[in-house]
Parts: sequence; structure tokens; C-alpha cells
Amino acid sequence: MSEENAKPNFNKNSIPNTFITATAVCLVCSFLVAGAAVALKPLQDRNKKLDIMSNIIRVAGFQDRDLESAAEPFEGEEEVGPIEACFKKGNGTRLGYIQDVLVDLETGSTETGLEKARQFLALEGDVSDAEVIQAYDQAKAAISTAADEKGNALYAKQLSKDEDIASLKVVEQVAHVYLLRNKDDQIIKYIFPVRGKGLWSVLYGFMAVEPDLQTISGLTYYSHGETPGLGGEVDNPTWREQWTLNEDKPKKNKQIYDEDGKVNIKVVKGKASNPYQVDGLAGATITSNGVTYMLQFWMGPEGFGPYIENQKQPSDSTESVSANTGSKGAIDG
Repeated sequence: MSEENAKPNFNKNSIPNTFITATAVCLVCSFLVAGAAVALKPLQDRNKKLDIMSNIIRVAGFQDRDLESAAEPFEGEEEVGPIEACFKKGNGTRLGYIQDVLVDLETGSTETGLEKARQFLALEGDVSDAEVIQAYDQAKAAISTAADEKGNALYAKQLSKDEDIASLKVVEQVAHVYLLRNKDDQIIKYIFPVRGKGLWSVLYGFMAVEPDLQTISGLTYYSHGETPGLGGEVDNPTWREQWTLNEDKPKKNKQIYDEDGKVNIKVVKGKASNPYQVDGLAGATITSNGVTYMLQFWMGPEGFGPYIENQKQPSDSTESVSANTGSKGAIDG
């Protein structure tokens, strides 16, 4: 038998071989993509947290010069980025630092908020309060199905139709609140995470409130899927400017509660006519209503209302206790 006749008959253009080759290429590519996704996930999670933290410090009033002054590492500590540094006490910025605390939405207490978060996380060993705050994810708590022996939800609350004005269905029992403190540890701004249904999506954002817990000083959204040019105008700097504190014209500043203590802030169709109103988004009535309902929900009794009432009490000791726990700039996922 000749050498030529001994060679196997391999037809690379045959249908079976085409399928084999295509399958092999797909498998290799899928392994590469999966490996890249796993390897990059920590970086993606970090960037997501940094983006949220960036929104918090912006709505709190930090400027570029503050980030520059916060960038220098503290003595005896590892170097961190300027955004993370704004969440550390003693960072050297003119405004101060942002402290992350956990609030029990039912009682308004930071003590029970921290306790419930520990139970939810089920952390073993000696875990500091700061580590609990950093690890707690209120988005995961909101979908928790854990219940006690009587069937009562432990970490999430099912909202009734009357309560659910923001179309959330369920909310977590413990939520983050961010406190802007000056160098003397006095609270000079509260930053509340807010969310609610718009037209196409749930809008996630932060609202900054002055120490009087009545005057709004800023509102920003970091995630939504509203229509660009319509509901997406919640990102428009001109519209957001209406929510920004105006020290020169205090009568233009937006107010949350009316004289009866009811949440009265709303986005109206057309032009605002009083401090409780904000100009509506042209052609985006449903999104405008969504902003109204989410703020009325989160500033009301089912949201941060109990916490706000506690903070208004001069004899309240809850916050002074929590202020000493510190934070590592934890952001919920």
C-alpha cells in the first residue's frame, strides 16, 4: 500500500466536521467569556459602589476641591481613593465626612436597625458595627422571605395597596441613611436613599435634606430606565437645580412637610407656585408622578418618617450612640 493511500480521508468541509469545529470554537469562547466575567466581577462591583458613593457625595454638596483634599491618606491608614475618603472621619475636607447608619424603618431607631442587620447577616465571630453596616444590603433584605414562628416577616415588609404609593410592593425593614457631619461631628445634612416606580422602570436616587429635616437641598438619580428626553430628564441639571438649596433666595427652597406635618412635596404639571412644588417634566406625567409618590412614601410613616421624628426630638440619644460606631462607607447593592 502506498503512503498516499494510507492517509485518512478527512474532509474538513463536511457537515459533521463543520459542526464539530463550530462547537469547539463556541466552547472555547464561552469558557473565556465566563472566566473574564468571574475575574472582572469584583472590579465591576467596586465600580458600582463607587458610582453610588459618588452620587451621595455630590448630592451632599462635595465639590472637586473637596475630593482633592480628601485624597491624601491618613496617618497609619492605607491609601484610599478620594471618593471613599469622603466617607472617613477626619478626611480634611471643608464639609466634613459622610457617616453611614442603619435605621429601623418601623421604630426609627438606629440601635434596633443595627441589631436587625446583624440578625439578617448572621455573621459569626466578633464583628464590629462598622463591618455590619458595610456588609448590610437592603436590596437583598427587601426580598427576604424569612419569618418568625407566627409567620411575621423578619426583614421585609409587605405593603398594602394604600401604603404602596410608590409601587414597591415590599420594602426592607432596615435601611441605610447617610449623615454629613462637620469636623465637630454635628449633622449638617441628611441623605436619604429613595426609590419608586416611574413609567418604565424603578428610579433609584438620593435626596439631601437640611438639619431642620424640612428643607430639601438636593435630589439625584443614579439608576433608571426612563425615556431619554422625557422621563429621562430627571437627569437634566436644569431640572435638578430646582431641588438645590438656594441660600440667597430661601423662599425658593423646596419644603417637605406642610403645617400639619403631612408630606406635601410634589412634582406638578406646569410651573411650581409654592415651596412644596417642583416644575413637572414636559411630556412625562407618569414619571413626574412617580417622583412625587416615591418622595411622599419615603418621607412618610412607612419610610423614614419615624426616624425623622426621632431626630427632631432634642432628647434623642439614639443618634449619639450610633455616631460613635463609625462606618467604612458601606453602600447597599
